[in-house]
Amino acid sequence: MVNPRWHRRTSLIYEDFNLRLAPDGDDGFQVHASFQEQRVSGPLALPPELWLLGSRLEEACNGPSRHLGLAPDSNAGERASPEELGGLLFQALLGGEVGGLFRSVQGAFEGDPGRALRLRLHFPSREKRAWRLQSLPWELLYHAQDRRFFALSCRMPLVRSLDTPRPLRVLPAGPPLRVLVAMANPPGTDLLDLPAERRKIEEDLSKVSGIEFVVLEQTTLRDLRLRLRGKPSFHIVHFMGHGVGFDEESGEGALLLDSPGGEVARLSATGLTEMFEDLAAPALVVLNACETALTSGGVDPIRSVAASLVVAGLPAVLAQRTAIQDDAALILAEELYRRLAQDEPIEAAVAEARRALRLERWGTTEWAIPALFVRPAPGEVLPHPVEALVKETTPPPSSREPAASEPPPAAPQRKLSVRNKRVKEQWIVQGDVHNHEGSEGE
Repeated sequence: MVNPRWHRRTSLIYEDFNLRLAPDGDDGFQVHASFQEQRVSGPLALPPELWLLGSRLEEACNGPSRHLGLAPDSNAGERASPEELGGLLFQALLGGEVGGLFRSVQGAFEGDPGRALRLRLHFPSREKRAWRLQSLPWELLYHAQDRRFFALSCRMPLVRSLDTPRPLRVLPAGPPLRVLVAMANPPGTDLLDLPAERRKIEEDLSKVSGIEFVVLEQTTLRDLRLRLRGKPSFHIVHFMGHGVGFDEESGEGALLLDSPGGEVARLSATGLTEMFEDLAAPALVVLNACETALTSGGVDPIRSVAASLVVAGLPAVLAQRTAIQDDAALILAEELYRRLAQDEPIEAAVAEARRALRLERWGTTEWAIPALFVRPAPGEVLPHPVEALVKETTPPPSSREPAASEPPPAAPQRKLSVRNKRVKEQWIVQGDVHNHEGSEGE
């Protein structure tokens, strides 16, 4: 069983160390660990202070974030260090016999550069108490002896998984690699620099032959539905914009889209999932929007946008557990696609994106906000490009430095009225851009 990946030059082959969380009595949980034929179990010993430290560490963002109505938290109080909280998570998850099995397996992998160990944390999808477990920042899991955050490691990454009987429905691998980029920043929400994120993705992936882009600007519900349920299908779907972890109307997470009348349109987790129903699913969905992996108290643990997609059968989803600042989201996207363009496995690409975020925004824990959900999948699900070699390309005009005689580019301005909006798409095939415009009634 090999993870969803697009690889040619990399030699990393991931093997799973499974950590399955299961209810134990009225309040407790057990950890069932397995590696190949070896299996052990033990209690999930969560200390009471873990919940308080975790809530204090989740800092509110002061800058423009991808969350509707985010405000700084002035009453956060003292916060634990990431190492302190990550160490508590490690002791709770990998103590006793479970820790003994992990140490023996870890030792075998440390001496073999061709093998990589993936820590797969399985959450029960139908246990309502599981929302508290999912809400913990497991991405901070920290091995104090090795001084290692697992989520920052390419060779020993941490991923999340949800138990689901639904089979994988993956778009067959084969070039070209098709990418859908959906942008939405409706009036009334914080203005985000989505054009910059789009440019970074295009610049990274346009260096590799055999890639096609479709870009939706000011994405409406209709735009997204027609694209996802139309042909051709996409291997990667990337949404950039705002999200909410709990929408009072639908009782679940939602994405905020544009609408023909200029209002904010909310696409619920269930609504987005239904757009993929009965279709061959993309190998990777990236939700670069706040709270798309958030589980709220007392709510079904699979009501977040990310969890809903995973339970519906999608193989890999990268989403945000809490609010994320716009600048951080840009760094994340840029490094993620740079690594995917270099044939890195999805897990390694996400780990490198986290590391870039940690180094460029030192002193924050924003690198632990993204949550990567991965389901096991047989073989490759991301196709090879037609040519694996990186080609020399001229940066698009939108990204090059202006000449001395040119005025600087204008700052992004919100369009106050979209009453006359026309659906604008751009097909980018191996570096060539083709514009298509049509009214929404077409």
